[in-house]
Parts: sequence; structure tokens; C-alpha cells
Amino acid sequence: MSDHIEWKDEYSLGIDILDNQHRQFLELMDQAYTAFYKKESKEELGILLSDLKDYTYLHFSTEEKYFDLFHYELKDMHIEYHTKLKEQLAVLMKNFEIKGLDTVPALVDFLENWLVVHLEHEDKKYVRCFKEHGL
Repeated sequence: MSDHIEWKDEYSLGIDILDNQHRQFLELMDQAYTAFYKKESKEELGILLSDLKDYTYLHFSTEEKYFDLFHYELKDMHIEYHTKLKEQLAVLMKNFEIKGLDTVPALVDFLENWLVVHLEHEDKKYVRCFKEHGL
């Protein structure tokens, strides 16, 4: 992982609401990463990671709302990816609660890698559908 997690233009879908949420998701990951290396307390990191989890759920609900609204043909498969990430995130958060601060880099690395791959391979699939419906 680099010193900071930053948005790159190639992540853009060209859909403002979703690009903004993806940027915010990366920003929250960067805050957790930075807090870890600044040796913030477990409590502070726990708050940041909880915020990150909550934002993940918010973002997924936004995408899924549009899947329903626009009758996105790959909706079920995409929602399955969301469900799997939620399950993996729950395990990672539990590891943080049990094992503490040393789990943070792996958790943030996992989320960053997941997001980048998901953006490049899955989210880009719905762009045409969403744009055709005026988003």
C-alpha cells in the first residue's frame, strides 16, 4: 500500500453520485490508514472503521436502488458481490475487535484492493444502463 489512498481518474464511472461516493469511500480508507500509522487509539480506529463499514452499506444501498429503478440485468450477480463483501467485512471487523490494531493494515488493504477491482470489473458494467436512464 502507498503512503496514502487516493482517487485516480481511471476509477471514474462518469456518474457523479457514484463517483463521489467512491471518492468518499477511499477517503475513509485513507483516514483509517493514516490514523493507524499515527498510532491513534484502538477506540479512534474503531470509530473510523465503523464509519467505513456504515459508508460501505450506504453506498451499496445507493447502487442497489438504481439497480431496481433501472431494472439492471446483472443486478443479482452484483448484489451477490456486495453481500460477500459485507460478510468479509464483518469477519475483518471482528478480527479487529479481538486482535486489535495490527489487523488494520490488512483490513484497509483488503478494502482498497476490493474497491479497485470491483470498480474496474463490476461497476463499469452498469454504466451504460445507468446513463441510458439519465443518471
